[in-house]
Amino acid sequence: MLDEARSLPPIQSGYVTSRVMRLQIADGGEGHTWELRPVDLSKSHEKTYDDGRLDDLLELYRENVPVECMHFLAAYDPRPIGLLVWARMTWNNTVWLIDIRVRSNKQRRGVGRRLLGELREKAVQLGVRGISVETQINNYPALCFYRNNGFRIAGFNDSLYTNNDLVDQDVACFLFQALNSRVLNAH
Repeated sequence: MLDEARSLPPIQSGYVTSRVMRLQIADGGEGHTWELRPVDLSKSHEKTYDDGRLDDLLELYRENVPVECMHFLAAYDPRPIGLLVWARMTWNNTVWLIDIRVRSNKQRRGVGRRLLGELREKAVQLGVRGISVETQINNYPALCFYRNNGFRIAGFNDSLYTNNDLVDQDVACFLFQALNSRVLNAH
């Protein structure tokens, strides 16, 4: 499967947005409050993560997940238009959605939703308790996509990338989709 995924033409990863989320943290003695709110930008923000070459993406995560433990799902129309990379995390019985990308000219047409649906089916077959994914609070399109597809915000890390993540508002946002019916019924 890895060789097949490597043979796919590159699909660049990035986004353009005129809206972001802003995170404010208040430490009130014994209490601690995190507040996340959408903010409109005066001009669009564009971010490119990579040029779409699979080996560059794999290199980023190789330290955490060996390549041979990664799995790939692809969408075609008739050429490749979307790619999803995931791994099973046995230590906490979840699936980690490492990356999902769709060609920019094919976005907002259900390709990502279909890839997520396939991942959900695989996760249920594996019997895991849920799917986790990480993005950034300034990636408003990704946050909306995940939340519209059944994920909930599960936490933040304001020092994951640098010591200035909160100041730069480039804070890691973790989302989770429970697959266990007991957890689903509690929400």
